Amino acid sequence: VGTVILDTRLTEALISEGIAREVTNRIQTLRKEEDLEYTARIRVHLSGPRDILDACEAHRAHIAEETLASEFSVGDVAQFDGKTVESSLGDSAITICMACIS
Repeated sequence: VGTVILDTRLTEALISEGIAREVTNRIQTLRKEEDLEYTARIRVHLSGPRDILDACEAHRAHIAEETLASEFSVGDVAQFDGKTVESSLGDSAITICMACIS
């Protein structure tokens, strides 16, 4: 018989990782909706609240790897020649712009 103690506090690092995972999921769903080939490379641009963008910047390499994004940027939405969707992330709204490049 033993005792296990769990620390259930959410740290900034855990929150940031969770945001990155949710954004990755949204991008993967968009890939599926667009019926992209499994190996298709994409470019992605995100806009939204600063805390979400900061989390995505911190996890840029992981998001790009998981979604096969050769180009990944964040900030204000500029001219973009791909699919643009609005998505909710908690109490916030984000805009995901995605275009296939291969």
